Amino acid sequence: MSSSTDVPDILRRAARAVSDAELPQDLRAVGFSAAVRLLANGAFEVGVAPTLTAELPLAGSNSSQGGGELHALSRYLGVTIQDVESVFFLDDDGSPKIGLARSRLGRSTAEAARQLALLGVAARQYSGDEQFTSSSVIRDLCQDFGVFDVSNFAKTLLAMRGEFQFQGSGVSRRVRLIRPGIEQAARLVQELAA
Repeated sequence: MSSSTDVPDILRRAARAVSDAELPQDLRAVGFSAAVRLLANGAFEVGVAPTLTAELPLAGSNSSQGGGELHALSRYLGVTIQDVESVFFLDDDGSPKIGLARSRLGRSTAEAARQLALLGVAARQYSGDEQFTSSSVIRDLCQDFGVFDVSNFAKTLLAMRGEFQFQGSGVSRRVRLIRPGIEQAARLVQELAA
């Protein structure tokens, strides 16, 4: 990929390719991952049939990756798999990651940071493997999306007491979604998917 500005375009084109292919629901996540990989590597254009070779492994072809994580996240949030697939994708290790353009998030940096915190923590917490998420993970996510405000980050996070349970303080602060936060994350996924 040449730059981070290509990512939204690649995600849109991959979604269109999956839709055009009319894949069965259980293969959509695998197809999306494969399309993203192929588009990112310049291997094909949407609307032109790709030539697959043995050297192009399909992402998610391993049963441990094939959409099960997104289905689990969908069940955790109580939203449709289609909504989850509109907001998240599986990275190379099969973990859900946020696949949105910055422009889809709130206009203010505080609102966008709040949304990223909800989505990012939900994506880490849904399996039950991770109880708490370090605030540094949320900070990194905000930096990746260009919405990190060093002066107000802690204030924005602490204002989410209704959505998060907190543990520790300062740089060692960790958060965990509580029921209202899970519900808010679910509503956010539905809004972003619409």
